[in-house]
Formats: sequence, structure tokens, C-alpha cells
Amino acid sequence: MDTKKDVIQQVETIDSELVDLSKPVGSIVENDCFVTESVTFGPCDDYEERTVNIGSLPNQARFLNVKVSLKDICRGREIAIGVILCDPGTKKVLGFKGKTFTVPGTSCGDVTIDGFCFVIPERTICNPRKVTIKVTSHYTKLHSNPNCP
Repeated sequence: MDTKKDVIQQVETIDSELVDLSKPVGSIVENDCFVTESVTFGPCDDYEERTVNIGSLPNQARFLNVKVSLKDICRGREIAIGVILCDPGTKKVLGFKGKTFTVPGTSCGDVTIDGFCFVIPERTICNPRKVTIKVTSHYTKLHSNPNCP
């Protein structure tokens, strides 16, 4: 059975593993969800009124679900799809997703793959936002090819 000292040492070890204490305090990202306004009631006062201006709604975001349509694919084969979301103004990548799957069946046909979901953090969603979606796909396995072992 662990003594009280052993338990305290285990907790301190767990805390130090969860929190990197070597980083300076300024590296902590603050996400203050509140606007604070003080109200002082005087003696015998039972009513005060304040208008609290919170400005724009904080932590706004846009959600984008990308569906990829593929035409004339061979069913029963494994396919890899990659989706990259870019900001055309800054040329920066906002996010990327990839997945592999096998379309059931044996004939050729069209298929739509859903579920490439992206979150785009914004200061405000009142302004228009343009993003670029880049998609690539390919078969991942060959049925039989003497050039590949």
C-alpha cells in the first residue's frame, strides 16, 4: 500500500508530465470568455442598470464539409483521397485531411465521399472569406503487376 508521501510524489510526477513547466508563462494561450464590469450597490439601493459592451462575438468559426465526387471508378479497389484547404490570399494551408477506403461492388461507377470536415477560426464571420480546396486521389493497390513485388 502506498504511503501518503508516495501518493503525493506520484501526483506531482503526473502533473509535471501533463504540464511543461520549462515554458515561460507568456507562452500560455489565454482564452478569456468573459467581459467583466463592476457594479457597486450603495446602502438601501436595490436597483442598478448597466450596459455591458462585449464587442464582437469571440471565438467565431466557419465549418466546411467537403464532398468528393469520383466518376468511373473501379469498385472493389482501394482508393486514397487527400483534401487540402488553402487561403488563396496568404497561400497558407488551413488544414488537410486524407482517408483510404474501398468502394463495395465489382463494376465501374460513380461515388461521392463525404466527411472531409474543416473548422476555420475567424475573428468575425461578418466578412466574406474565400478558401481554395485542392483534391487528389489515386488507387492504392494493383491487383497483379509483375513490376511490383
